[in-house]
Amino acid sequence: MTALLTLQLNAIEVGQLAKELQPFVGAYIDNVYQYERQHLLFQLRKGKKAYLHILPHVGWLSKDKEEAPEKVGGFCTQLRKLLNNRRIEEIEQIGSERILKISFRDAALYIELYGKGNILLVEDVIKAAQFSIAFEQRTIGVGEKYDPPERENLYAIRKLKLGGEPVSKTLAQLGLGKRYAEEVCRRADVSPHALQADPEIILKALHGVLEESKPHVKDGLITLFSVEGGNAYDTMSEAIDVIMRPLLKKSDVDPEAEKFKKKMEKAVMMQEKRVEELQKEEQDYHRKAEILYEHYQKVDGLLKEVQKQYKGPHWKEFVKNAKPLLKEVDEKNKEIIIYLEE
Repeated sequence: MTALLTLQLNAIEVGQLAKELQPFVGAYIDNVYQYERQHLLFQLRKGKKAYLHILPHVGWLSKDKEEAPEKVGGFCTQLRKLLNNRRIEEIEQIGSERILKISFRDAALYIELYGKGNILLVEDVIKAAQFSIAFEQRTIGVGEKYDPPERENLYAIRKLKLGGEPVSKTLAQLGLGKRYAEEVCRRADVSPHALQADPEIILKALHGVLEESKPHVKDGLITLFSVEGGNAYDTMSEAIDVIMRPLLKKSDVDPEAEKFKKKMEKAVMMQEKRVEELQKEEQDYHRKAEILYEHYQKVDGLLKEVQKQYKGPHWKEFVKNAKPLLKEVDEKNKEIIIYLEE
């Protein structure tokens, strides 16, 4: 069960998966199934059937599927309605992000394989979203415009700036992740902890790693370069399936592990809900601060007058005349509520 919760594809592995999906350009989506809350399966048809599994941090193809539950969630039902019998026209990775994009004639399915994972069906705007998320600069939700995150494209890097921090850290921050960054250092014969190195040699080693395509598995982890004691596979999907298949079979699930997993999922859901609430509160407070700043002189003048008039002979008359700006006075707690229009 641990691999089910922790197996994550990095940017390079998502790119390799996108390459392996190319034979299914022109395929039709026959159906969408749901196993667990975030385990969706897309049945593809192009001559014969294949199955695209999607979990929060990993996706892969299989030649068959386990028996699917009859009852599915609302999002799966929505995807069936919007996607069934649609023809796939393009499959690609967005830059070097952990995002797969499956395009149809008038829509695109974005599969985010990072964070808590997300699946979005987009036309001009988002038509269906597995999760709605509010960030400081953008909102992901139905009716919103979808702009994928952008950072420097790993595959387009032609110059590296090194120095100031370990070489492996600089490489990892580009989206390589720790294991691949250390492999680049190994090929360049440079210590991962070195603060300086020849950028050209590092760049050459980086390009070599980016060209790797044969997956290896060792201790439940996948790499696209050979590792001592690891097993080699022909495709990413084959390697991932070997890890994931036993974990997805209900008969192999330990009841105590399943109970613990559900408990953790519930805790995560509560934390995610609280994060969303805090993000909304932050936006509300930010807007209130903006409004207060816009009316600063008016509020400042009112507060000064309150201090001057409080408990004086004309206090009640002042409170009456100060409305609606002075909305309410709580004399017991010595608080006032000010009303400002947006």
